[in-house]
Amino acid sequence: MVGKLIRATRKKRGMSQAELAEKIGVQRPVISKYENGLIEPSLSQLRKIAAALRVGIEVLQGIDVIDVDKQIKALENNDIHEIEMTLGLPLDSIDSLDEPHKTKVLERISNSFSEAQRFYNGVVRQLDVLDKYDELYLLEDFEPIERAFMKLNYAGRQKAIERITELVEIPRYTFPDDGSRIHASIDDDTPQER
Repeated sequence: MVGKLIRATRKKRGMSQAELAEKIGVQRPVISKYENGLIEPSLSQLRKIAAALRVGIEVLQGIDVIDVDKQIKALENNDIHEIEMTLGLPLDSIDSLDEPHKTKVLERISNSFSEAQRFYNGVVRQLDVLDKYDELYLLEDFEPIERAFMKLNYAGRQKAIERITELVEIPRYTFPDDGSRIHASIDDDTPQER
């Protein structure tokens, strides 16, 4: 199933197997094998494929989520009917608002998607760094965060982003700027070398 979703998403993006392969650093036959179900991509590879195709990993896993690109296009075109449909809102729920409230709702939806995209892009950058250091144990730690984030509504996503932003300001919860591989222990707050 993952292979079929990779193929469908790749084609939807107008990308060839060779282009996708180049973006994720593999040979074209590897993409073909993924798409034909001959081999399964690792979680790390699946994340790279998702980033290259500009979708969340959950799309390639067959989990039903909001199509961010479709939503952004609907926002850019001010297509309120499409916005309501992709968010699962009752038809005319936004259109029935007076202009000031409608504008505010559309602005919040737009900000939510912008924040979610920035969050996702930041996570992808972090995953690329982790891949370079071969610290795959941390990738597993991200899965529950990703699943939880995708379940949140606008207000919940804003709070999650606030909390993560607060955590990165606390040195004991972040990697040092010197690139060394120190992390906070699971059992306590003492940094330990891995």
